[in-house]
Amino acid sequence: MQLVKTDASLLITAVVLCSILLVISFSYNAFAIPEKTPNVHSNKIQYLVKIGSDSYYIQFKTCIGNNPVKDPMFVIKSDMDSKTVKYSKTLMPNTCKVFETSTKAKYANTIEVKLINS
Repeated sequence: MQLVKTDASLLITAVVLCSILLVISFSYNAFAIPEKTPNVHSNKIQYLVKIGSDSYYIQFKTCIGNNPVKDPMFVIKSDMDSKTVKYSKTLMPNTCKVFETSTKAKYANTIEVKLINS
């Protein structure tokens, strides 16, 4: 009788282990490190201060993908203004840089920054 109980417990252990391995093998992508997408740029406004009745100081962070960007140009848009700003720098691949400028805007939530020469 004891031998049968041991065989049953071994069978249950084997089924549980196989189930765990099966779940892990199908869940690999959930735990995998995502690959870097080449040439993906991001801009994020980090600091925004009202400096006049319709004027804002903007500090934004730009991160560059796998290719360098020489003399980056940005379009700064708001509900009152749209302007292009060019910086004389080369942004190296896979790095981030903080820039600053000012713009006219009635409302802060209408201000957008976009890199246009990526």
